[in-house]
Amino acid sequence: MMRHSFLGISLLLLLATAALAKETWLTTPALRILAASDLRYALPELLEVYEATAQIPVSVVYGSSGKFFAQLMNGLPADIFFSADSQYPYRLEKTGMAMPGSRFTYAVGQLALCSANTATIDVTKGMAVLSESKVTKIAIANPQHAPYGKAALEALHYYQLYPQVKERLVFGESVLQAFQYLASGAAPVGIVAFSLLSTARIPRDRSWLIPQKAYRPILQEVLILKSVKQPLVAKNFLGFVKSRHGKQILARHGFGVQLASPTLPGAS
Repeated sequence: MMRHSFLGISLLLLLATAALAKETWLTTPALRILAASDLRYALPELLEVYEATAQIPVSVVYGSSGKFFAQLMNGLPADIFFSADSQYPYRLEKTGMAMPGSRFTYAVGQLALCSANTATIDVTKGMAVLSESKVTKIAIANPQHAPYGKAALEALHYYQLYPQVKERLVFGESVLQAFQYLASGAAPVGIVAFSLLSTARIPRDRSWLIPQKAYRPILQEVLILKSVKQPLVAKNFLGFVKSRHGKQILARHGFGVQLASPTLPGAS
């Protein structure tokens, strides 16, 4: 009788342990992703479609590519890093922090001049509209660590507008924060990622795509970090990002997707 009781208790403990392990797996992300903030609306759709079949728990943090780079160099653990440029992934790879052969260009970013919903500013006139007196603030990402901020400055210099507008620039810590300044009306005009306009907060007809000749191509790269917990899961997800379906999702959100190979330093 005691032997049966002991077996019964052991079985209950085994089942409880299995249930706890399953609960822990469900609450522990299989993928820890650091993503450039211009992916704020595209990446959730990629993950939603992928997770429908893969059923994997994912944790995503959005922010400035430059800040993520600094944090990774200081030991921040992560599995995948989606950057808004090619320089940061290249440098991580050169320092031996990336899984060999995992780096590739997943998208080409597009820069757009946009006006807030509350503003009476016609951005379809192009960059010349920034000379108007009613453009009191211009939101851009911080060029010190955000690739879209660097591109915005390049465009302002290209159109020879920087000297007259530099005092009106308002910097967001990321391109997403710059977009939020615009969406809230805190800034009537902004130079932000076209991919962020795929939401209803600011319709695309309130934007003007800045010609590519005005700034260096924003080649956006991704890689798998050596701190990856489940390499196969990470590889499979990036395989989906590179697939025709993945590219269609990115294109729908305003990204160019024709490139698919790693770039050399200085290319973006």
